[in-house]
Amino acid sequence: MKRLSLKPDAIGRARRLRRNSTDAEALIWRALRESLPHEKWRRQVPLGPYFADFASHRAKLIVEVDGSQHAVGVEADAARTSFLKVAGLSGAALLEQ
Repeated sequence: MKRLSLKPDAIGRARRLRRNSTDAEALIWRALRESLPHEKWRRQVPLGPYFADFASHRAKLIVEVDGSQHAVGVEADAARTSFLKVAGLSGAALLEQ
């Protein structure tokens, strides 16, 4: 995967996001690690101006857990998806309930 430039506080923000994960993110994290143990999964990965909830660099796969906060930002989600596709990543979105 191509290294993307990050904002200065990206690493600190990713750490905060990992510490404050939602219940749905915790469930998905556990499921990914148990169901696909051959892949190395990372949580809250900074990718350019965005943060992927889960990423497997080897598989070039991003998994997003979208909650109600994403219902308003449809355009922002589309921009993020376009950015990740240009970076050579494919994604899967899950709806948090």
